[in-house]
Amino acid sequence: MFLVHYGEIGLKGKNRPFFEKKLVKNIRKQTGMRVKRIPGRLLAWGKDGLDKVFGIAYYAEAMEFKYEELKKELPKLIKGKSMKVITTRADKSFPLTSMEVNREIGEILVRKGWKADMVNPDVRIYLEIVQGKVYVYFEKIKGLGGLPVGVSGKVVSLLSGGIDSPVATWYAMKRGCEVICLHVHPYPTNEKALKLKMKELLEKLGEYTPTLKCYFIPYFHFQAIEIEPKYELIVFRRFLMKLAEEVAKKEGAKAIVTGESLGQVASQTLESIYVTGQATSLPVLRPLIGMDKEEIVRKAKEIGTYEISIKKYKDCCSIVARHPATKPRLEDVIRVEPNMEEIIGKSLEEAEVIEIP
Repeated sequence: MFLVHYGEIGLKGKNRPFFEKKLVKNIRKQTGMRVKRIPGRLLAWGKDGLDKVFGIAYYAEAMEFKYEELKKELPKLIKGKSMKVITTRADKSFPLTSMEVNREIGEILVRKGWKADMVNPDVRIYLEIVQGKVYVYFEKIKGLGGLPVGVSGKVVSLLSGGIDSPVATWYAMKRGCEVICLHVHPYPTNEKALKLKMKELLEKLGEYTPTLKCYFIPYFHFQAIEIEPKYELIVFRRFLMKLAEEVAKKEGAKAIVTGESLGQVASQTLESIYVTGQATSLPVLRPLIGMDKEEIVRKAKEIGTYEISIKKYKDCCSIVARHPATKPRLEDVIRVEPNMEEIIGKSLEEAEVIEIP
């Protein structure tokens, strides 16, 4: 049995039951565990998969006792020579305070031969008193934190085959967004893009969410148009924004997510970001905007996307002009930009939707 604690959800006031129910639903869907809500926390039974569920502050493998039973059984469970008892009393009807429980349990263990050490004990004994029962555990396992996926609504994430956008997608999930991915690729078929690495990347991201959907759209309709070379990249970025907005309308999404980091490459200067953002009426969320490349790479390794991202793969942004304008003006870009409606319409007709269960 696992005792599950959430963080931010506890601050949600009257909306807290909505957040709790979503977290319960996500745990069940992602891990297959049986879950029960108790005041201020959850109980979960089954094979541990809680490390991939957003909304969990920490969790612990726990045992359940009645208080009198605990006093008899606890000495059989702990190891080491020194201990510290840490009690949380969620049940205020329980006759003893947290400090009184600490003292009583501590005295029992001292009589059995353990030494009390408040600074550096061999074992910390965590007791949580809820609804007349005592839950005991010895180690807290840090969770992902954040909010349960789905409580913040839907977003469309521009997912390339690179390092940055999967990390941005992960951060959007962490803030409770249900993410619809959009991937534009230069391959002749969607199957080729999937086979090379995108399916693997989606499956890795899919570990962190109950469901994940991705629109695969080929690049060739955009590639067929002629654009002044120095503006080709910025126009392509605007094309992606317009595509994402159309997907958002279809899916009921309220924002677009990108992996942009300010100043990292030529297409991510402040001027370029401004011109790109003007292509859509939707809010554009940029979770990585203040992170440098080392931080992004570190997070990619941590979440398991890095080794997939560095596999050989053609990225559309890498095959357009090599020397793009770094300080484009919106009026200049609009002047050279072709009418996008037909290109977007044809591109969407080629879209294939892949769902990761």
